[in-house]
Amino acid sequence: MQALCWKAELRDAQMLRAALETLAAPPVVALRQTDTHHDIASGRMLHRRATVLEPDGPTPEPDEIIFYTRADRADPALSHFQIYTPEEARVRFGVLPIPVRTSVAKTRRVHLAGAVSVMLDEVDGVGSFVELSMLVTLRQTLPRVHKEIRAVRAAIRPALGEAVSGSYADLVGVSPVSRPSATL
Repeated sequence: MQALCWKAELRDAQMLRAALETLAAPPVVALRQTDTHHDIASGRMLHRRATVLEPDGPTPEPDEIIFYTRADRADPALSHFQIYTPEEARVRFGVLPIPVRTSVAKTRRVHLAGAVSVMLDEVDGVGSFVELSMLVTLRQTLPRVHKEIRAVRAAIRPALGEAVSGSYADLVGVSPVSRPSATL
């Protein structure tokens, strides 16, 4: 699967809420997510544990293992990704422990502006961010997805700070000392 993604610091939450109302971008779900990022030779891999907070109260979601590649850039970047259950990941990647790079905990509130997911992220110990994402499909071609992301970015830009080129794991920081391994 592919998605176009872009991320920036959130500077003014009230201004962002007003922009989302103007875009008619309703809230869809609020989640608490913990992503354990693993050290792998190529690409990125994380183990996501999530609990839905709203609208139906605390409900655990099934764990996901997400493998993806994406360039670190401040402009929208194409992400190639695959989502596995833990069992599927063990079959695909093996049962040996994979070194843990870092862990990122966040509260994510998802809004939809058309087909663009607008994710408001409160990352523990790091800050507030907005991530935009839209799937690329046969009907939602890459040029169309770029256009949609640009339109949403323009509408919310006054509420934003600097663009973020990497992942939240990059912002949390990584100790140069090897971290313990974990099995999927």
